[in-house]
Order: sequence, then structure tokens, then C-alpha cells
Amino acid sequence: MDLSETINRKEPFTKGEIYKLVWNLSTPSILAQLTYIVMEYIDAIMVGSLGVKSAGAIGLVATSTWFLYGLCRACSSGFSVQVAQAVGANDKVKSKTLFRESLIVVLAVSCVFATIGAVISPHLPKWLGGGQELWQEASIYFLIFCLSIPIVQLNDLSCNMLQSTGNMKVPSVFNALICVLNVVFNLFFIFKEINFLGFSFKACGWGVAGAALGTAVAEFVVCIFLVYFALRSPYLSLKKSWKPSKEDLDNGLKLASNVKFKNGWLNFWLFFNFVNIKSFFNINKEDVKTALVISLPMGLETTVMSIAIIFTTAIIAPLGAVALVANAFAVTAEALCYMPGYGVSASATALVGQSLGAKKIELAKQFAWSAVFMGMGIMTLCAVIMYITAPFIFALFSPDLEVQRVGTEILRIEMLAEPLFGASIVCAGALRGAKDTLIPSIFNLAGMWGVRITLSLLWVGTYGIKGVWIAMTIELCVRGILFLYRLKDEKSWLKKYEVQA
Repeated sequence: MDLSETINRKEPFTKGEIYKLVWNLSTPSILAQLTYIVMEYIDAIMVGSLGVKSAGAIGLVATSTWFLYGLCRACSSGFSVQVAQAVGANDKVKSKTLFRESLIVVLAVSCVFATIGAVISPHLPKWLGGGQELWQEASIYFLIFCLSIPIVQLNDLSCNMLQSTGNMKVPSVFNALICVLNVVFNLFFIFKEINFLGFSFKACGWGVAGAALGTAVAEFVVCIFLVYFALRSPYLSLKKSWKPSKEDLDNGLKLASNVKFKNGWLNFWLFFNFVNIKSFFNINKEDVKTALVISLPMGLETTVMSIAIIFTTAIIAPLGAVALVANAFAVTAEALCYMPGYGVSASATALVGQSLGAKKIELAKQFAWSAVFMGMGIMTLCAVIMYITAPFIFALFSPDLEVQRVGTEILRIEMLAEPLFGASIVCAGALRGAKDTLIPSIFNLAGMWGVRITLSLLWVGTYGIKGVWIAMTIELCVRGILFLYRLKDEKSWLKKYEVQA
């Protein structure tokens, strides 16, 4: 029985069944996220071994790459949330049509992102306030990432779509695979020589550029498999996802009749391809409008928050390479705590979206709160483990003792915010399933600019990088409280569904 059939069953769910379903749906994604973080740790160790300068170059543009990745996710979410609700309503034609439309729209948008990123790549490190010694490597790293954005976008879209149908296993397996491949390709592209089990192999030795290229190649390999599985899904297959209009048929016949081939089959071939290709690109304006309503707040949020994070990097950059590297490694280390939260968040989006599509409002509420409590619990446990093991993790990341000391101190400060950070992450996922993205985006922006940036500017001069991370901790707690309040105010995000029911 697939997720849609489970949600549409007539028997009521017990509390135990709800938690079990949330857990079963979240587990593959959580494991994939943990695998991703382990591989990212290995990635950081590889780059860290190149020296503080190379690690600093990547750390300088890291927030900019996250910004572009966030925009890709926002584009995908606009369509994937609609797919989740279509699947809940058991409308396969609608879900297939939405997937076809999303392929056209988001790939076009990603090409625009890639072009803009490539154009600004030579200037970005200077704009971010990094030292001149970092500019060249940082520019090359960012350029390679930008050129791979369409592939990243296609991966993210395929993952989101499969998760929206309730298929968490395939995206999880391939998210884990991409991490393994990333390490393999990074070894080959970063270092000049690889020593493994007593054998020595010559490699490319491209350093920072190799790190970006290794990730891009890994994304490309996995992209092939993810698109294949998406197209095989009964809810996403492109078969019967478009139908030629009468106008297209008439135009196709007119074109074929005006072109004279001795072989009549060539005229038929011309007619067939004209009609199918043109109608494939027909897009329902209402679907795009709905996608924009969902995606625009997320995209604007990503833009403004990423500018804030880039601004934070610019605040830290004058403190020196040690502070910059310690900050970048601390952000990487912190991901071990919050990435499992995003795994639960993805399941919350699918469960709430499909429940509302099936017009089961009470069930949507139960799934939302169960996912939030689970996410908070998991992230709290991860925070305790991280607090204890922080010195050992930084010793792996960098041989520089000062980087280890500063990184451990700032990371431990932020661990206090993880439970409420978990609440904000999973609440956002649950609300996204109800197409509620505007108010959550406002919460994120208000917290980032009103609390984090303001306090960082006030405290960086006195407390250095510690002041920035104390500000971050306070902001994440405020954000979590705001999201819990929003989820509790059920009339605000469920009003339109209660009317429909």
C-alpha cells in the first residue's frame, strides 16, 4: 500500500500509527542527510588539508553557493507541494502534468541563475571583503558551481517530486550515493596523488577547483538515476501528461500539407512531431501562478536571508583567515544537528500535503505536530552529542590549533538553540504542505535582519566571532518560538481547506 492509499483509508489513525508513519517516512531521509554530513565532513577534511588559504577561499563563497541552492529549492517547492496535494486526491493526470510543467519552468530559471552566477564570479570574492590572496581560488570554485546549477536543480526537483508522492527511499539512497561519489571524485580531482591500501595512483591535483568539479560530476551521475526513477513513478510519468489542442492539430496538418515529400510517411512524421513537441511545452497558467504564490515568498526569503548570511561573512572576514575558516567549519559541523531536522521536515510536507489533498484536515494537524515533536527530539539529541565531540571534530577538520579552539567555542554556543531551531525547520515543512509560505518567510526575515544581523553588528567589535554566534543562537530561539505560534494558530493556515471541506 502506498502513502496515498494509507492516508485515504477509512479507518481512523491511532497516535501510535501516526508517529510510526512519520518515523518510517522520515528515517530514509534522515539517514541520507546523516550520510551527506559525514561525506561533507570528509570533504572539509580534504580541503582543510590544503591549508587555511584554500579552506578560506571556499568558506568565503560558501554562503553564496547556499543562496543559489536555496533558490533552486524554492523553485522546486512551488510545484512539488501541488503534486503532494494532487497525489492525496489520487489525481494522477494532474500530478503528471505538474511534473512536466515543472521540468520546463525550473530548468529555464536555473539556466538564468547559472548565467548570472558565472558573470559575477570574477568579482564576488572582492565584494565579500575577502583578502586578495583568496580571490582567484574562490572565483574558480564559484564559477564551476554556477555552471552546474541546472544539474543541481534537476536533482532537487526529482527528489522533491518523489518525496511528495511518498517515495522517500529512492531520493535517500541517491542522496547518500552522491555523497560517496563526491568523496571519490574529490580525491581524484583535488590531490596530485592518491594512496590507498599500499597502492599509489596519480591524480589531477587541481586543489580548490577540483573540489568544485568533483561535486559537479557526482551531481551529474546521480541526476541520471533520479530523473529515471521519477519518470517511472505512476504519479510522475510523462505519459498522458499532455494532450494536443485542436489548434495544435490544425496547425500541424497545415504545416504537413504545405511541405511536399514524395514519401507520405515523412509528412506524417512532420505532423506528429510538430503537434507533440509544441503541445509538450503548453503550460497551464494557473499551475504556474500557484507555484509562484508558493515559491516567491521562499525565493525572496532565500535571497534576503542569503544576503544577510553573506553580510555576516563580510562582518567576520576582517577578523582574519582563522575566524573565517573556524566559522565555515563550525557551520559544516552544525549541519550534523540540523540536517536530520530537514529529513523530518520533508516527510511533514508530504504527509500534510497529501492529507489536505484528501480533505483530511484533522489528520494533517496530527501529522504536523507529531513531526515537529520528533524533529525537536532528534535535534536535541544531536546537539548533546555535538557539544561533547566538538573538539574532536575540529581536530579532524584542521591541523591549526587556533582554528580548532575558536571553532569549538562558537559551535558549543549555538548548540543551545538546536531544539527550537528544529521546531522552526519542521514547522516550515508542515506549513509548506499547506501552501503556507508567506508568513513563515516573514518570520525568517524578521529574525535574521531584526535580531541576528543587528546583534552581530553590536557585539562583533567587543566579542569578535563569539558575538556573531551568540547573536545567531538568540535569533534561532526567537525563530522557533514564532514558528510554533504559527502552527498553533490553526485557523490562519488551514482556513481555506476548512472552507473547501
